[in-house]
Amino acid sequence: MLERKAALSSKLANELVNSETAVSFLDAHRGVVSWRSFAALKREVDRLVHSDLNAASKLADRVEQLAKLTKDPASVAFAAASRARVLHLLGRHADANVFYERAVKALRKSRLSEEAAIVRKQQVDALTHMGRYRDALRAAQESRRVLAPRDSVQLAQLEANVGNIYYLLGRYKKALEHYDRAREVLAVRGDRKMLALVDTSRRLQVSVAQWRQSSGCEAGSPPISSKQPF
Repeated sequence: MLERKAALSSKLANELVNSETAVSFLDAHRGVVSWRSFAALKREVDRLVHSDLNAASKLADRVEQLAKLTKDPASVAFAAASRARVLHLLGRHADANVFYERAVKALRKSRLSEEAAIVRKQQVDALTHMGRYRDALRAAQESRRVLAPRDSVQLAQLEANVGNIYYLLGRYKKALEHYDRAREVLAVRGDRKMLALVDTSRRLQVSVAQWRQSSGCEAGSPPISSKQPF
């Protein structure tokens, strides 16, 4: 199911980017483009930011152009979330946070609570990089309430990000609890790839935490895996 969604998102994104203009794409897909199309395009941006930021940025540009043409609030929200992802991975966390906030509010207004929770989950890492740990934990709590009964993979990713926050706060035991929560969810689901990422993050950060505690160093450096936010 996830593989099929990813393939469809990639196909749609390629069609959009390779169209002469956003207008020509919309004309060719008249009556077909909806907020679900924009959700699919945003998923492709999510994928690309970890492998090709230039391609992700070009796609985000086109998504924004297309959203303006539709004048649909939910579609515009996904375009904002797409831009947030690019800015986030460029290290422009404050700028990304503005777009995350805009997207979450618009998606909630459009009654797309699960989609809003996923964007909020991604915002958690940006807030963490900004040092706004209390806000990050509050955002995580909001996201968890929606994702817990609906999307186990997104929930696991959220718990891993919360683990990073507690790691930065020097609360290593609490951090491990959240890494283990993420691991339990992924183990049940059988998501080996994501499980391996969480295990790697957990092992590396446990090693650093043990070294800090034994050497008397203070907490505060970014967690080793934070350059690859979920």
